[in-house]
Amino acid sequence: MYFDNNATTHPFKQAIAVSSWGNPGSKGAVGVRAHEDLEEARRSILEHFGLVGSHDLVFTSGATESNNLIISGFPGDSVSFLETDHESVRAPMVSRGGRAVGVLKRHGVLDLANFFPSPGGLFSFSLVNHETGTLQPWNRILNRVHGSGGFVHCDATQGIGRLLDPPFWRDFDYISCSAHKFHGPMGVGFLFISKNSPKLRPLSIGGTQEGGLRPGTPNLPGILGSVIALRLLDARAYEASSRLLRKAFVSDGRFVINGFPSLGGILNILGPVDHDVIVGNLAKQGISVGTGSACASKGISESLLALGLSESEAKRAIRISVSQFTTGWEIGRLRESIVREFEK
Repeated sequence: MYFDNNATTHPFKQAIAVSSWGNPGSKGAVGVRAHEDLEEARRSILEHFGLVGSHDLVFTSGATESNNLIISGFPGDSVSFLETDHESVRAPMVSRGGRAVGVLKRHGVLDLANFFPSPGGLFSFSLVNHETGTLQPWNRILNRVHGSGGFVHCDATQGIGRLLDPPFWRDFDYISCSAHKFHGPMGVGFLFISKNSPKLRPLSIGGTQEGGLRPGTPNLPGILGSVIALRLLDARAYEASSRLLRKAFVSDGRFVINGFPSLGGILNILGPVDHDVIVGNLAKQGISVGTGSACASKGISESLLALGLSESEAKRAIRISVSQFTTGWEIGRLRESIVREFEK
């Protein structure tokens, strides 16, 4: 049983069965067909997000690369980020002197009372927190940043296909996400760039692909598979699984929930012992849960520390994340197993 969907999701079979192999940069017949397939995929994805005409789409290897391209390639001097953001946002921000913006402790939502964006600067934030599921108030963020003449980067990685009422994507200047987080193939990322936003500087050189911003042969089979995955997403099914998860854990006083679980399919609970012990015991029962971000799995989660947890508490945090395929029976089994572990 799989409850680590924030690390990666099980891909749709149709999304990994794509056999297209041509190089879109080649002028031969196979290359021409591959180029047509690539551009049709680009159009389909832009259409899915309602971004035709307003944004360009650059294909990358994943959200980590997209985030780095946005943050490191942004031409302005002032950059800031939400202190609970993913390491792929935090690290490039810190490397160029970015300012961390605070959240309400033990809650995780942006502290709007103390949020003062820099004019003309870039503000990056995760729509849905990767550790706790906290959903940020995107409309208020957009109004505040755009009102100051700034630009907004939304890392939407954990929100694609999971929100019944998603944002109006056109409002964001930059958007990043990874296909493997919405049942698509690994190794494919999207970077949406508003046509009215500052032009990004490339991080690598050596080719003209993706408008010169991301040189290299694109992962055509993965890109085509991600189009299929987007079409098969079912936010209502995800919400149904989320409600069952909330019912099983949130209403039970034995479980301490870290952060405010606005997106109910992600729960971060505080265990009685080191999370590696409980995760290991559950693994022996064929149950997969997470200890936090896979990108920070060897250390303590900076996101949880920023939330206000102590190092000891962060080492006891267990992340449960469902998908649109998770059943009530599976959630019941998970709850029974976790209760037994907590009562040892």
